[in-house]
Amino acid sequence: MIGTPSQYSPSKLVGPKPPDSLEKGEYFLNIKENNRIVGSLWVKKYKDTYVLRDVFVLPEFRGTGIGTRMVQEITEHLKSKNLPIYLYVDPTNTQAISVYRKLNFRLVKKGTFRGDKYVLSDALNGLLVCGPPGIGKSSNLPKIGDATNVNWEDTAVVDPDKLAGTHDQQSAKAFQILSDRIRAEQSVAYIGACHGTRGIGEILRAMKQKGFTTKVVVIFTSVSTALDRIAKRSNQPLDPEITKEVHTFFSTKAERFMTLPNIDELYLFNNEQDLTLLFRRKSKDILCSSPNGEFYFDVSKYCH
Repeated sequence: MIGTPSQYSPSKLVGPKPPDSLEKGEYFLNIKENNRIVGSLWVKKYKDTYVLRDVFVLPEFRGTGIGTRMVQEITEHLKSKNLPIYLYVDPTNTQAISVYRKLNFRLVKKGTFRGDKYVLSDALNGLLVCGPPGIGKSSNLPKIGDATNVNWEDTAVVDPDKLAGTHDQQSAKAFQILSDRIRAEQSVAYIGACHGTRGIGEILRAMKQKGFTTKVVVIFTSVSTALDRIAKRSNQPLDPEITKEVHTFFSTKAERFMTLPNIDELYLFNNEQDLTLLFRRKSKDILCSSPNGEFYFDVSKYCH
């Protein structure tokens, strides 16, 4: 049951708190067996998030499901608040981590001073943001997150252009990071040209095998607009001729995303001026908001 601290006998981990704790966003939960407190949990609100603190089960009761019951009850209660729910756990506590992962807590950050940081997330997202240089992939991530329902708090962004080394070294590093995140079942977004059908297909297949919701975003701008944007960059310069070649090549391959397997959600955007959704497909649900907008191919023929 959830209640105020005065209802419970304090343990060494959950000490007495002032009676106005609930108004301050604190919640306490105890589990009793034969009138004995065998497990306890404290949740603290920090600004616009909740953090599960001091999850404790007596040693002789561990492995009985008590910890799972407590976390399930408190998270179900907090979901109605519509705020992120985090917890911290010692990375060596593999038993607790296994429980949290089964309850849809996803690793956000390793090695904080409190332990590894996890967030409650029902969706395990694998996002690919694809297109040639200069189309505004990285600069539009906030809008893309809103459109695709991707929470950047618990999603690692892998952008080869932000990594050190030559082009080949950047690509190799990016795919290694991406592969590591997929194996660890951690939400991830890859930002790149998405050139090779085989490589992209393997990534999508690996994501689906791990239970990811796979989402692909393809963005269009004209070559002239892309060149203007790149010329204004203070970093990541690119030879204009290479930009033209990549755009020409991508325009001949872009339509493959319409039939590529293992894509749960597909989004097509025009970003000639502002990021504008042209087409969205979720399973068999199709939205054609601007089917005649300029793109690499005729979008309207897929609006049936």
